[in-house]
Amino acid sequence: MESPDHLRDLKRQLENLRNEVTMIKNTKLIVKKAVNSMSKDFQQVSKKHSKLNSAYEKIKTEMWCSIVSGNTVLAARAEEKWKKIIDEQARLQRDLPDKYKSWAAIVKASTDYKKRVADYEAKITMKEEEIHRFEPCGSLTCKHCKRDFLAIKKAKVALKERVAKVLNK
Repeated sequence: MESPDHLRDLKRQLENLRNEVTMIKNTKLIVKKAVNSMSKDFQQVSKKHSKLNSAYEKIKTEMWCSIVSGNTVLAARAEEKWKKIIDEQARLQRDLPDKYKSWAAIVKASTDYKKRVADYEAKITMKEEEIHRFEPCGSLTCKHCKRDFLAIKKAKVALKERVAKVLNK
């Protein structure tokens, strides 16, 4: 039998672990919001990129058609639009590496927090089992105390057999 101080220390450690898990889960919620925001940002960038690509192709076709038809005014306007789209695509391409780095950091943080929560929950389970070993519960179905359903069924069968023997005599 362990001393009450040891049991009290185990319970204090268990409470500290639970508090730590709560703090990690709260931080994980903040990271989850950042992941959702990042996902929306990624979708917007992808949508903008696809719009720029389709506009680029449309303007390119418009410019070549105006050149072939000999309409220089329309060709000059199309060329200006084309340059604006190319500049916008270049700006988007310059911004992407930094965005990818920040997105990767957010995803890594999310994964790390999930791993930390799992580790702490495993530690909590081990502490609970250790406390349970020193301070058994009164439950009839506790697996830690070796009182599971099979043991209860065996006890019921044994009791019925004893009652049957007593009644048969």
